[in-house]
Amino acid sequence: MAYPIRRLVDRSRDATGEIQALDHHKADLVIQGFERLSAHELHWPSTIPSDTPTDISIDRLRSKRDIHAHLHSTLLPQLKQQVRIMSHALNDLTKLKVETAPKLELILAIQPRVHLSLDGIIRATDDIIPGNVPEPTQTNDQHYQEFKGYRLHGLHEAIRETLRSNMLEYFHISCSILEGRKLQTKEYPDMMYFLRYFLIRSIDAAMGWLKGSELEIITDSWDYGLNDIWAAGQNYIDLVDPTRKSPLSRPVLKLAQAISPVIKMSSLFFSKIAKDGMLRDDAPLYTEMSSSQLVSLREEAFRHGGAVAHLVRHLEEADNTPPALTRSRLISEIESLSTYFQSYLLLVGLYIVPLLPDTDGVSSQIPFKTGFLTFNTVFLTATHNAIQAAYSFERNQFTNFVQLWWKVYVYSEPIKLLHVVLHNAKPRTCFGLVFQRAVWAAANYILAPTVEVLKLGGFCISSRHPPSRPGADSGCCGRVISQREPPWPASRIHRRSGPVVTPEVIFEPTVWLIEARHAKNKVSKSAKMSIPNRQHVGTPDAGPGETAALDHHKTDLVMQGFNCLSAHQFHWPSSIPSDIPTDISIERLRSKRDIHDHLHSTLLPQLKHQLRIISEALDNPADLRKEPCSKLQLILDTQHTLHRTLDQIIRAVDEIIPGIVPEPIQTNDQHFQELKCYRLHGLDEAIRSRLRIDLINYFDTSSSIIEKIKLSKNKHPGRINYNSIVVNRSIDLAIKWLKGSELHIIPNLWVDATQNIYSAYSEYFNMFRPHLEPMMSQPATQLSRSVLPIIKLSKLFFDKLEREAKRQKQAPLFTEMSSHQLNFLHQSAEELGDAVMNLIFDLEDADTHPPADTSSYLIRNIGMLSKLFQPYVHLAELYIAALFPDINGLSSQTYFRSWFVSWNTMFLTASHNAIQAANAFAQND
Repeated sequence: MAYPIRRLVDRSRDATGEIQALDHHKADLVIQGFERLSAHELHWPSTIPSDTPTDISIDRLRSKRDIHAHLHSTLLPQLKQQVRIMSHALNDLTKLKVETAPKLELILAIQPRVHLSLDGIIRATDDIIPGNVPEPTQTNDQHYQEFKGYRLHGLHEAIRETLRSNMLEYFHISCSILEGRKLQTKEYPDMMYFLRYFLIRSIDAAMGWLKGSELEIITDSWDYGLNDIWAAGQNYIDLVDPTRKSPLSRPVLKLAQAISPVIKMSSLFFSKIAKDGMLRDDAPLYTEMSSSQLVSLREEAFRHGGAVAHLVRHLEEADNTPPALTRSRLISEIESLSTYFQSYLLLVGLYIVPLLPDTDGVSSQIPFKTGFLTFNTVFLTATHNAIQAAYSFERNQFTNFVQLWWKVYVYSEPIKLLHVVLHNAKPRTCFGLVFQRAVWAAANYILAPTVEVLKLGGFCISSRHPPSRPGADSGCCGRVISQREPPWPASRIHRRSGPVVTPEVIFEPTVWLIEARHAKNKVSKSAKMSIPNRQHVGTPDAGPGETAALDHHKTDLVMQGFNCLSAHQFHWPSSIPSDIPTDISIERLRSKRDIHDHLHSTLLPQLKHQLRIISEALDNPADLRKEPCSKLQLILDTQHTLHRTLDQIIRAVDEIIPGIVPEPIQTNDQHFQELKCYRLHGLDEAIRSRLRIDLINYFDTSSSIIEKIKLSKNKHPGRINYNSIVVNRSIDLAIKWLKGSELHIIPNLWVDATQNIYSAYSEYFNMFRPHLEPMMSQPATQLSRSVLPIIKLSKLFFDKLEREAKRQKQAPLFTEMSSHQLNFLHQSAEELGDAVMNLIFDLEDADTHPPADTSSYLIRNIGMLSKLFQPYVHLAELYIAALFPDINGLSSQTYFRSWFVSWNTMFLTASHNAIQAANAFAQND
């Protein structure tokens, strides 16, 4: 019986060998099939060179709509299903106990279908995009829907790069799995899951570029930026961990805490937008954004993530970096973040928010507008605080070094000098790596006590010693100091901008304040003398000689009165030094509200009335000559009350603003109403600068008129009309800064900008007048025509807003803008006007400068205009347009959102066309 059993075993072994040989043969066939599939080229057809640009005209693209739809609805889903079937079979083949033959046969059956699907996808893609896709910089394709340049560019990358790469990897790993199966080894057991995931995802991405919602495409484009922000947040948490191997020093830790809100707000913005509506099934397929704007959203998110990552890295390096360099780097990144957010908020507010679903029957625009206002305020506050913390970090680190330097200073012996420096050297301080230079710098100081220069880690300390006073030890500030007292307090160390900090002020000799009370008393006495003697009123008429003498006497008194009025000082009270900053805390300012109201409602209107009385008396010199006594007496009486009014105005302003107003960079005073720092800054300039100068000119002109009347009856003395108009405007401006509507203040900020734009508009047409010699060349003329729409649209933007602002008679007094935002409107308006005017200068020199230079200058100025207008449109849409009245029953917000979208589209198109024309002009070399 043993023989038959052995025979059966031998037959079984033979059968197993045949089966294994059969499986190996099938496996080889499957491997060959995958190798053939890998040979597919997903680039472009061989008949068209790869560097040939694709024709993306809308007419040609629309003729391919059926192919486009077939690729989206049939070919790619078909490939996706086939990949799933193959992946399931290959995944089973990684398990040694699974029977191989059925799985291999299934894959062999699927491979030809995959081949056909890939051929169809390649042909369809080559038909739609028969070459290289131009960069998606188009500004006029916002209505092209699925044929926008941005989507075609994304489809090109999704199929010809991402999908192709993942398919090749998939086929390569599949071959490796089969080779491992042939050798009875278990290779790549979990690889198929990841391969299938990435391949399916790349197919889905291609389908999204074809017919997916742009909101989802935008969200996907944020991935890299969001990953950078998330990673930066994790690194930040690790960085501030006190149990870290090398913990941060206390100053850097304090700086990191100030920057934390900026990092958190960056993450919150993107997650909030995506969470509240962008990722939903019923999202609209298309926005009204052009390809250029869609690219801007993608790139700004990428840059934003990079800036946040750089912030954390600079914090990590702060202990080993000079503080001036750390401050400069941090502020640069924070300012970049602010710029990115302004552009983002504009595009999101204009194009994305209107597409989000309503919440509980309330339009999405209302809660999101409120949310944007709140977010913008909080983010600006966070960036402002972070910037201030960076400056404080630099000052504190410099103070620490100064204190160390003073310890070095009081030791004159080189051995003690070296001992003190090395004793104070701390390995974790930012100066720890450069104390060797400190030793030499301190030694140089001792050897050259008259002029010292200490350059250390980005700081330069320089001083010149004043002569020593007899009988005292003179410090380097020229005042009596003790042996151990530092020659300057830490509070006098001032920040300087830029990477090199030169605090000369702490070494300058003390400026001894000379009080001018004696001089002031003299002026007061002369002022009292100028007040008319009341006994002249009501006295009987004197004779002709006495009348002439009396008129001359009154004339002299009037002239003295005007000269005395000109002596009023509008700067600051003598009891407070002029360099002391004003305390702008809201508690102190609110305590001055009664004075503020009195200045607005009583004193300035009273000043205007008194000046009108004088102007009417001086307006007609003939009447003044006919009735000199009464006219001069009226002027003298008015001068007396005018003195008192000016004194009260000065005291009121000094009470509200008892020194220099800080720069209006506050981001948290949007609810301070009339006490916003920007308004106080404007009030300070309006009264202490403009009104003061205009009053001096007014009084000088008035005195000159009286003097000419006194000297000659035939000589025309001039008129006061112009000066009266100017000074009244100054008073009105001061009143407006006190209680005027910000909707009426803001157009005043545009005066310089609009004047430059109007001048540019006029000068543009002057360039083409026939009398000009030589005439512009034909290429320069064509270039100039491409720039005209930019000038017109710039003019239209300000004209539209100014016209609507003037139309609003009962405008709200205050906007929700902070001083920082109001100041931005002011400064950027001036830069906009200059940029438009520079376009004209570039065009005027187009025939005299090299074409490449002209092209470069034009493109730079056009880019600056686009960069400045983006945040300008955002602020106007968010804060200004909301205050305008409804137009023909249509909400002002709805109307202006549509208007801003149209204007923005036209401006981007005009900019794109002008840049193309400039590039073409540069080829004339």
